[in-house]
Amino acid sequence: MVKADTNKDQYESDFKKIYGDSSLINVFVTKYSENDLNELNEKLISLINTDFNGVTITDTLVDLAEQKIQVGVKDFNETKRKILEETFNADMLSIRESAVVSDDVDRNSTYNPLQAGTKIVNNNTGGYCSIGFLAKPSGSISGYIVTAAHCGTAGNSFNQGTNNVGAIGTRVYGGRVDAATIGTSSLSYTNDLYTSSSRAGYFDTVQANDFAGSMVCMSGASSATNPVSCGTILSKSVSYSIDGVTFSNLRSASYTSAPGDSGAPTYYGTVLMGINKGRHNGNAVYSYIGNVLNAMPVQPILN
Repeated sequence: MVKADTNKDQYESDFKKIYGDSSLINVFVTKYSENDLNELNEKLISLINTDFNGVTITDTLVDLAEQKIQVGVKDFNETKRKILEETFNADMLSIRESAVVSDDVDRNSTYNPLQAGTKIVNNNTGGYCSIGFLAKPSGSISGYIVTAAHCGTAGNSFNQGTNNVGAIGTRVYGGRVDAATIGTSSLSYTNDLYTSSSRAGYFDTVQANDFAGSMVCMSGASSATNPVSCGTILSKSVSYSIDGVTFSNLRSASYTSAPGDSGAPTYYGTVLMGINKGRHNGNAVYSYIGNVLNAMPVQPILN
């Protein structure tokens, strides 16, 4: 996908040189880049549940394929459509009535299959954290919850709702990673993610590389019903010491996090990006997924 003001033929030639098999390459021209759509979407997100000239935006969805941002409007009518289209780029908008959402259960509820973004409680300390993602070692029928290592020490057991999900096994706390596995064979595992409601998202890809300025979201258990928090990557290399342990090459981001969000997944769309750690100089920090997987013998469940 390339923008209309770029040299399509040159891009197509370059891609085919890189990947070889031209039958696998299909380059098509778009009017707007993903970044163009995301920039407008961020402006719209800032207006959610506020009165904007008589219009209340309730939800948005970036539809890259259709080159549109779907915008849900409370009590939608043509007058409200006109207000938004006169304020923003009308060509990028697809305005509709508010989407139907459900909060029948919350992050504290009991889930089987398990899902990322829900609350887990340390039975030894009483503290709570979030499930980052579900994983399995190659060739095994048992599975793992992956969360932050500082959520407990080796042997600490955890509950998810009324589920006794097991105890911390592998734990890496220091360097580039703050992550741990909680192993259990008694529950089912999926790639589902809790966002604004149960199983409202999922992971199908692990991020291959990242860069400052790209979007990142976090879905954690600090609030039972609030939706995810999103921002941008501010730095790919944050280093500091805490309680005598030194960390390096952590990612810094502008999303909002709070106690209880430790271990929560960082992601964008369906791409798993890392594990939330905490705060540094007022900004959120997380362990990059590539560093987590290099340090631990597990692979995320992606289907």
